[in-house]
Amino acid sequence: MKASLPAFCLGLILIASSSISGPAHAKGILSLDLCSDWLAAHFASRDSVITLSPMAVRHPPPWSDRGWPTHDGSLEQILALRPELVIVGAFNAPLLRQRLASLGFQVVVLDQVADLIGLASQIKRLLEAINRLAGAPPERADQLSASTALQTGPPLTASGRESQAAGTRATTPRGRLLLLGPNGYGTGPGTFEAALIEAAGWRNHIERPGHHRLDLESLTRTPPDAILWTSPPGPALANRFAQHRALARAVPMERWLKTDYWRWQCPGPWSLDLIRQLQP
Repeated sequence: MKASLPAFCLGLILIASSSISGPAHAKGILSLDLCSDWLAAHFASRDSVITLSPMAVRHPPPWSDRGWPTHDGSLEQILALRPELVIVGAFNAPLLRQRLASLGFQVVVLDQVADLIGLASQIKRLLEAINRLAGAPPERADQLSASTALQTGPPLTASGRESQAAGTRATTPRGRLLLLGPNGYGTGPGTFEAALIEAAGWRNHIERPGHHRLDLESLTRTPPDAILWTSPPGPALANRFAQHRALARAVPMERWLKTDYWRWQCPGPWSLDLIRQLQP
């Protein structure tokens, strides 16, 4: 039977399931990077978004069409558009966002998240900014109750190991899962990806925090119970590690899991679907 999501996820599901739409004339939101593009496209009405970043040309929101307007990333064009709210990730466009903030523009910098609690906090902060732009109350009752449920639940550690909520623990780990990326890189504890793996009831095969270039000999000598290959399909040199015959012998194809690749690219409400997809 499929295990239920940990209780601390339920509040995030409530937040993620209702997009906040400002009035049609409130065209004020501008994004500066890919992940901010996707969050703006998910939570704001299309009429509220002036433009997404140049990345949206190659990587539009996967659930939407390619008709979103985009800017060229220049200060001059952004000043001409006069956004009321600029959204940007913590590691992107530092000089541009600092300049915009110094000129009086409202800039919301979205921190890198390491677990589901961090994602819920980030979503709550973004929704508050969108609500202010739309002239709506800072919090709706359902959003407040959902975020409160998350904040009062037991916190996740950086590795996501403490998933206890409402007096119950997550399901017993199903085994060791390796999240394998291009060029033989694996994902260890202390990452958002690891938090999703553990929330789905698996143990992370890599025990060292962070991202690591894997050694094929060591991996085949002590293989994981399952492998999740997180790379886009198609021929590429970056795929050769995962396609090596020795790895295929060590971990048979029936133990290679599949999820939607795009959902791993940016943390967002769609990340919860990864947890469901990792549950048998």
